[in-house]
Amino acid sequence: MSRGAPAHSERVEGRSPGRPRDAAIDELVLRATLDLLAERGMEATTIQAVSDRTGIARATIYLRWTGRSALILAALRWAVGRPPFELSGDIATDFERVVERVLNVFSQPMFVAAMPALMGAFLGAEGSAPDVTFDTLFPNRRRLIDSYQRQAAEQGYRTDVDATVVVDALLGGLFMHLMTTGKPPTRAFGKQVVGVLIEGIRSDPTA
Repeated sequence: MSRGAPAHSERVEGRSPGRPRDAAIDELVLRATLDLLAERGMEATTIQAVSDRTGIARATIYLRWTGRSALILAALRWAVGRPPFELSGDIATDFERVVERVLNVFSQPMFVAAMPALMGAFLGAEGSAPDVTFDTLFPNRRRLIDSYQRQAAEQGYRTDVDATVVVDALLGGLFMHLMTTGKPPTRAFGKQVVGVLIEGIRSDPTA
């Protein structure tokens, strides 16, 4: 939301019990939070700054989120916009599904705008929100690692390789493409990443 966004002046006084939460206000606050992250960085993205940007009272924002870290995490999750999905249990299939999900996330302008703040948060930069980690935003990474550890042997994949190395190689290839080109990888690129990785982790390369 730009600085010219319409202001809201909702206050908590008179808010009746059980009154439905206004999704439009939620979206306005989350979008303003992302804009501030992209423009000023994590440290300057405060509840007061979001209130100033939107015209929404601080008390109203605190009714929805417990504090700055919770709001920033909610905004970044909103930018990612994809809840975790259940894994099928087939490693190759799940790799393909995760790549498709990541490509969809990368194609969102909000995610790209939030990337500087995300990278600072992942690296523990001063002023970053402590709850913002890669695994809180991309929980399927940990699920993939656990799935590989449990099922690699029975599905014909190498067990002498750390599962974290395998999954991070998959995601790292996609992130490096975005970081070096400024553009999301194509589906053809993602398919090649999966293909190369699957061939590399087969316990029997001739299979």
